[in-house]
Amino acid sequence: MIITSRSVFVAVALAAPLLLANTAFAQLTTCAMTGEYVLAASGSDNGVPGQLGGTLVFTPPATCAVNAVGVVAISVSVTSGAGAASWVYQTSLPYRFDGTLLHIGEGSAVAGLSGVVSGIASSAALVAGPAEVASGLTLAGTLTRRTLDGLTGAGAPGPAGPIGPMGPQGSTGI
Repeated sequence: MIITSRSVFVAVALAAPLLLANTAFAQLTTCAMTGEYVLAASGSDNGVPGQLGGTLVFTPPATCAVNAVGVVAISVSVTSGAGAASWVYQTSLPYRFDGTLLHIGEGSAVAGLSGVVSGIASSAALVAGPAEVASGLTLAGTLTRRTLDGLTGAGAPGPAGPIGPMGPQGSTGI
């Protein structure tokens, strides 16, 4: 699998618009992707299979408006199925949300799903965009946020429970 400077596209969509097409839903902003995400993907480049694994670190812009542009640092290891060659691919690309879809790089987005907790994407489906597919690249995988700190929606710990009953008497000494 050969990865060049072609853009990689990711689409992240809430499950609600896919299941309830005519229902109103929350619009996501570029701030919905923030921090480090682990990538696991496979695909092919003109028929040569390969696997990708690594990290994408999303840095949102100062404002969290729809279509505001952030930067994602990509560092992935690519292993080709033809001869098991392996190399590291690193780059930085712009990213943005247009309300329901996440775009990484330039061009059209493709459909995907996301887990969203407290306005932050916890996971996403990743697929190559139409330009990549037209040039022979196929790609499918997942992005999972490395840490979910503060994204559980849980409140503060509750009070301590009652003290348990007294246990049985121990054995006597010699």
